[in-house]
Amino acid sequence: MKGAAAAMRQGNQNQQGLLRRVEDYMDQHEMIRRGDRVLAGVSGGADSVCLLSVLHRLSKDCFELRAVHVHHGLRSSADEDAEFVKRLCGRLGVPCTVVRVDAASYAARHGMGTEEAARILRYRAFRETAAQWKNEDGGRIRIATAHHREDQAETVLFHLCRGSSLAGLAGIRPVRDDVIHPLLELSRRDIEWWLAENRLSYCTDETNADTAYARNYLRHCIFPLLEEHVNAASAEHFAQASDDARSAEEYLRRETDRACALADNRDGTWSVPKLLEMDAYLRRRVLLEILSGQTGHRKDLSRGHIRILEELLAGSGSRRADFPYGVTAWCEYDRLTFLTADAGLQKPAAAADGHCLCIPLSENQYEVRQLAFSGEMGGIPAGQYTKWFDYDKIGSFLVFRTRKPGDRILLDEKGGHKLLSRVLIDEKIPSSVRDRMIFPCCGRDVLWVPGLRVNAQYKVCPATHTVLQIRFQAENS
Repeated sequence: MKGAAAAMRQGNQNQQGLLRRVEDYMDQHEMIRRGDRVLAGVSGGADSVCLLSVLHRLSKDCFELRAVHVHHGLRSSADEDAEFVKRLCGRLGVPCTVVRVDAASYAARHGMGTEEAARILRYRAFRETAAQWKNEDGGRIRIATAHHREDQAETVLFHLCRGSSLAGLAGIRPVRDDVIHPLLELSRRDIEWWLAENRLSYCTDETNADTAYARNYLRHCIFPLLEEHVNAASAEHFAQASDDARSAEEYLRRETDRACALADNRDGTWSVPKLLEMDAYLRRRVLLEILSGQTGHRKDLSRGHIRILEELLAGSGSRRADFPYGVTAWCEYDRLTFLTADAGLQKPAAAADGHCLCIPLSENQYEVRQLAFSGEMGGIPAGQYTKWFDYDKIGSFLVFRTRKPGDRILLDEKGGHKLLSRVLIDEKIPSSVRDRMIFPCCGRDVLWVPGLRVNAQYKVCPATHTVLQIRFQAENS
């Protein structure tokens, strides 16, 4: 009897030790504050049963705990798993929500694998359940999932095999937005020990043994070989490397933000010399930030796209390249500039004096009205993108068109003319867009280059009777 009691005390001490490890890890990464509410994702498998049990033990007088189970509709045993989770939560006194989704139909509609579809729907269900809970009485809610050390190792190796940046090698972050991973420091062996100590049963997902899935192949085939023939602590070392990668990525994230601020961003144009001055690795990160900001996406951007941008920076003359999501980049006059594929407003270009102007690429960007003129010169608009012209001086029909050879602008009342082509060159408008720009024209006379030049021949004077007002829409409406 004394031996049994001693063993029980030792078991209790070991359990308290594991709970302290999890609690310390949660505190270290500021996962939960006192008074928070935690929604645990519980599939019924060993890892999630351990998560629910540990959180239940830690929750007393600290945070409120609920569970959510997602029924993906993929396996014949899924109904049994849902019932198991409900019974387990009932025994622990943890409120449980079961959400049913159709992962197979979602995968077919969106052209993806069922595993990816299930993951998307699972996290959608987590967040919808959390939102419903939040609506009850407000307060912060954290979503807890049961990823552990081996999951971390598999994630890092999986990202390495597919091709990854440093951010990908950071693997699963302890906290990501509203999702926390309290068990990330525990090993699979720790989890199995906890379940055995607490006599907790769990469900077995037969698809976890299917090595047709890449992650299952790594888990069942690759890591056993690494641990047998390379190092028995391979998974632990992968997880440790992910911690180092995450710390390095956080540092470089701050440095990248600083470098982006130094790149002389002027409403969509960047300084080529300042980019070339940067360390090569940091410059590639900055270029990825810039390009993803223009495309609005990062998923389809590769190292190859960044190499193309670097070649643009290193080239000479006017050069351009096309990128995903209809984005075009060009380098000219020491500026890196981007345009979108929209038919209307494009990204601004840098003028000769360093300010930025919007490039007119559609007649729809112009609004034209006729107004009676009172003769009061002080009433003429001073805005950069609204101009008045003497309608009586416009001898032929006003048209909006691209440039033609011989187009010109009268610069002043003394008769000094300048070819439109020369104006665009002097104002450093990139050659890649000059032939696409739309101008209001009267014969060979260009009335206006928005933001730059107004034809002096058509200016309003005290003798003007009718005004032609042209407004350039500097923003898409």
